[in-house]
Amino acid sequence: MAFTEYETEQLRKALLKETRRCAVTLGMKKTSVDQLTKAVGIAKGSFYKFYESKELLFFAVLEGIHSELYGVADEVLRENCMQVRQMQRLPMLARE
Repeated sequence: MAFTEYETEQLRKALLKETRRCAVTLGMKKTSVDQLTKAVGIAKGSFYKFYESKELLFFAVLEGIHSELYGVADEVLRENCMQVRQMQRLPMLARE
């Protein structure tokens, strides 16, 4: 069965979400492709149209987590930099 572009994207997201859940509860070693495909509702053979291996899927999950963490850290740093700049302006404002 061929998937539409929309279905492919939705299934890819579902695989990532389920893999992330399994990574937390079971770990990579105890998570099987069978578990993941059953949870998402695709045949095991279809899995390999999305990812070459379970390991590459877990790597994609880790990349997603890394991006999320980097985004949060970047936001915090930007906020702190703005606060530092405002504090640096205080002496100038006091002189005015």
